[in-house]
Amino acid sequence: MSASVLNKDVRAPDHNGYYIAPKARADLEHIYDYTFDTWGETQAEKYLTKLYQAFKKLVAKPSRGKNRPQSPIDLFFFQAEHHVVMYRLIKKEVEIIRVLHERMDAQRHLH
Repeated sequence: MSASVLNKDVRAPDHNGYYIAPKARADLEHIYDYTFDTWGETQAEKYLTKLYQAFKKLVAKPSRGKNRPQSPIDLFFFQAEHHVVMYRLIKKEVEIIRVLHERMDAQRHLH
């Protein structure tokens, strides 16, 4: 697993404007491992880079995400590639809660 992809931007809200929660970090590690095993290192790094770019888009415009019925009012969802980024706003920072495949039931993974 490439440390350069997974270790960047992990906890630097003052620099990047977002924080990756532990469950989201585990999600990213799983995404990287699956992509690496299926399509190789280059594709795994490209894919995670795209997800990190999506996080930066959320910082630039947090209103990109949408709230869903039956979700907490402060939780937002944003489609990024084939994954859904679940996040909330804490003061002026974006907290990435989970990064789940679009086919997964997000409600089930909230707790």
